[in-house]
Amino acid sequence: MTLDEATRRLLTAGHDIGRIIGIRPSGAKGVSGRYSSTTFIGLKGEVTVRSEEARRMLGLWSSLYEVTLSQDVEAEVVTPIANGQPVVLAGGSAGGIVTVESFAGRNYAIGADGVMYRPSRYAVVHRASVPGQVEFAGRGWGHGVGMSQYGAQQLAYDGWAYAQILAHYYPGTLLEWR
Repeated sequence: MTLDEATRRLLTAGHDIGRIIGIRPSGAKGVSGRYSSTTFIGLKGEVTVRSEEARRMLGLWSSLYEVTLSQDVEAEVVTPIANGQPVVLAGGSAGGIVTVESFAGRNYAIGADGVMYRPSRYAVVHRASVPGQVEFAGRGWGHGVGMSQYGAQQLAYDGWAYAQILAHYYPGTLLEWR
């Protein structure tokens, strides 16, 4: 998603830190490989939330993820212009700049082949800052404790006792009553 989208999702969840400029895992790393929290750094501050809350806010499937940010880049952006929309054309030669006010669709152009034509679609190409992206590469759909919920459920349906199921997923574990 774009950093602007991630910023919007945080704002919707009540965290107004401005546009996100950084995301990093924080807190202790559990045995499942998940960090306990995620820190979002914005232009107006930062907020640290539990990783499970971050997962829900951002709409991710797992709280086991790695984050990669791409920086804003300068790029050529193409903005379409509808026929009839007012435009200002600018050009220059010999150090001077000339502007002409017109409307898209009223002007003719001479193509590279020397033929005069009236374009049916118009666009402005300009340099602009393109919002960066944030990529969440995740793994797993469960709680990260090493036991498949659906697998354990099926074993129970097959008649396994809870002690057998736990021994299956956690070999060498000793169950004790306390």
